[in-house]
Amino acid sequence: MNNNIQKIPAGGGQSELNVLYCCSEEYAPFAGVSITSLFMNNTEIENLTVFIVTENVRKMNKQRFLKLSEQYKRNIILIDAKRVKEKIKESGVMPYRGSFATYYKLFFQEYIEPRIDRLLYIDCDTIVQGSLKYLDDFDMSENCIGMVRCSLNNKNGRRVTDCGLREYNAGIILFNVNVWKTGKWMYKIISHVKNERAKYVDADQGVLNAVCAGHILKLPQEYNFPPIHRAYSDDVYFKAMKNTLITREEIEYAREHPVIYHTYRFLGQFPWHRDTLHPDRELFNQYLEKSLWNDYEKKPSPSNLVFRIERALCKILPKGMFFRLFLVASEIAYCRQNNRLVKEEAESRALK
Repeated sequence: MNNNIQKIPAGGGQSELNVLYCCSEEYAPFAGVSITSLFMNNTEIENLTVFIVTENVRKMNKQRFLKLSEQYKRNIILIDAKRVKEKIKESGVMPYRGSFATYYKLFFQEYIEPRIDRLLYIDCDTIVQGSLKYLDDFDMSENCIGMVRCSLNNKNGRRVTDCGLREYNAGIILFNVNVWKTGKWMYKIISHVKNERAKYVDADQGVLNAVCAGHILKLPQEYNFPPIHRAYSDDVYFKAMKNTLITREEIEYAREHPVIYHTYRFLGQFPWHRDTLHPDRELFNQYLEKSLWNDYEKKPSPSNLVFRIERALCKILPKGMFFRLFLVASEIAYCRQNNRLVKEEAESRALK
């Protein structure tokens, strides 16, 4: 096997883990399912604390989070987004698409206990299938964060048409807290957003890739394993993505040793949608049934024309042909949106 593969470290693991989630009322059930999977598959970690930044989350879901804490004898700390939002406003950062939510996790030092030296941020649309006890064994050195490389990225650090930085996926972020603080990375991000660029297609992912470039530890693929590698074979993927930054060996290892499944949108659907084609629907259902949110009523996925055409073509075209078509179409859409955001931001800054 390739010697460059980052396998699970051989150290003794850790006795403490601090995890951060951010969720709205809409995403509270999915955060609950993800945290349930985290607790179920990390029983060997002695001290496990989950911080949840909640925005407009109803009392019922907050009570369920606290009940989940009691059920698994773990510590869950709820943080009202209002207090985080005020700190972001004070910094002078403008909202992104009318909301400050994308920055909540980047301001963690305003609400996380000072003693914590490593913090793992996890998106709500995830299933933690394996143990996280080896995270402390990764040598972060002077890197401020650790992230997994994006599967839809090429060797030049950009997408196919060189339009919009997207080397690392921000769904899972391992913060090297002391380095983050001493390097004043939060303030560097504030400066970048205020003075250089705030509007990215991938929101905070674009900001992190731009500001923290050269200071990001590459985490193994198994810590952020996307649905694309479960929907398509490696032969299909590598035939279409000839210049990908990821090796076949890394994907094969991640498939055999998954730690975190990132179940993000696939053909316009998430695994919690009714009649979804998402490759992780059965995995999500397993943990949904075991969670306190097993009464969740599934809703249909978005039914706009683009998604309906995508799903129809996915059913009738050979997988290889559809995947290549999907890459071209998504790249065109991505670049159009990126160019529009660049133009909007230039016009906005010119008016100041």
